[in-house]
Amino acid sequence: MHQTERHGALTFNMKKLLGIMVLGFLLSGNAYAEKIEVFKCKPKKIADPAKVEKYLPDERKIDSRKNLDFSFMHTLDRNYKFIKSDFRNNYTLVEVLNKSILKQYKHYKSMHIWFTYEFDDFFPETYTVSQYIMTENKKNGNIVLAASIVDTSEYYFNEFSKLDESKNMSLKNEDELIKVSIDISTKINDYFNKRWAISSSTYNLKQAGTAWDCLKQ
Repeated sequence: MHQTERHGALTFNMKKLLGIMVLGFLLSGNAYAEKIEVFKCKPKKIADPAKVEKYLPDERKIDSRKNLDFSFMHTLDRNYKFIKSDFRNNYTLVEVLNKSILKQYKHYKSMHIWFTYEFDDFFPETYTVSQYIMTENKKNGNIVLAASIVDTSEYYFNEFSKLDESKNMSLKNEDELIKVSIDISTKINDYFNKRWAISSSTYNLKQAGTAWDCLKQ
């Protein structure tokens, strides 16, 4: 990472620190937040790249470079949680799929979905936007976290960062905070889906998938 980029990232993280602390106090003030789920995840060995290329020509599967530790904090709305992790410096909204939707996925007891944006996490010195899906197998209880990653530009990284900063205006009201977070998550989701749909062979995009095996602590 270049020195200017490191400085920018440090400045951005310092700006968010106060908001993160206030959000933590807000969530800890309700009964649902008292239930915190902690997970520790280790990289899952990815299949033979040649086989991946055969069946998924527009996607490369990569081995994750690090373990992930994170926790879910419950909110008053059972359809949403907040995630605090070692790979994000803020709280990110997580959608919890309800039972009616889970009926479409017969093998899963639970499913959580969230979106993030990063720099230098998956591709060297590259801005990325990612979709995370965590599933719990109904039969054996195995928990797997899968990520789909596509590259983006510094412009969109900064735009998403500004959206995250806007959450600071809603920290005193959990209902409003969730509404704002849903709006932000939807915008990142829509952008990710459009970006992912673009053919990498035509636009030379970097796309990848990776996964972790997780244990609930």
